[in-house]
Amino acid sequence: MTDEILTSAIAEWVNAAVLHLGQEQLAAVRVALKEPDADLHVEVRLREGSVLLVATSSEPVLQCVLFRQEVLPVRPDDGFGHAETTAQH
Repeated sequence: MTDEILTSAIAEWVNAAVLHLGQEQLAAVRVALKEPDADLHVEVRLREGSVLLVATSSEPVLQCVLFRQEVLPVRPDDGFGHAETTAQH
């Protein structure tokens, strides 16, 4: 996967997630994108099966989950990520 494809996929997910946010959460997004000590993160939790949109700040130290989407857990057991399935064989 190229950097461009990954960046595009992340941007698309963030833009979709922002549509689900309330006014206070949108204000946190604006701060995270403008303030020099703040940032916006996309966190993928492989084992848990979730993707989070997180606003952070270093002054004061703050971490706020703004949006959470449940996905299939990924179990990279052989060096490659495979989505866990519940199909019976």
